[in-house]
Amino acid sequence: MGNPSARICEDSEKLLEEVIPHTLQDIEDYICNDFEVVRKPPFPESHGRFRIFLKNRISPKPTINKALCTNCGTCVRLCPVTPRAVDWFNGDKSCSPSYDYSRCIRCFCCQEVCPESAIYIKETLLSSIFFH
Repeated sequence: MGNPSARICEDSEKLLEEVIPHTLQDIEDYICNDFEVVRKPPFPESHGRFRIFLKNRISPKPTINKALCTNCGTCVRLCPVTPRAVDWFNGDKSCSPSYDYSRCIRCFCCQEVCPESAIYIKETLLSSIFFH
């Protein structure tokens, strides 16, 4: 019957030589090389002013605790929206960043990456009424 370990090694070599290259070639057919990350709010700022107004009154929003913030800028660098929803006020890096909630998509990435845990989620009065 032969050595079962030798058979496993032969099967593994066959897999490496015959199956995997074809699988990798098939995977290449499904890769989108012209993929582009779109970093824009879901709706243009000029469109849907009522929608933005309503979103800002109902949706929870990230808020910076200025006492805990060390102005490291991690939240600013990693904000996925262009132009940034959280940014330095007039480019002044000596103060805590501030939010433009009309741009904020509420992904809460800023809260996740803050090394000082200085960003918390603040619920609005309407959100607490509607969702609790």
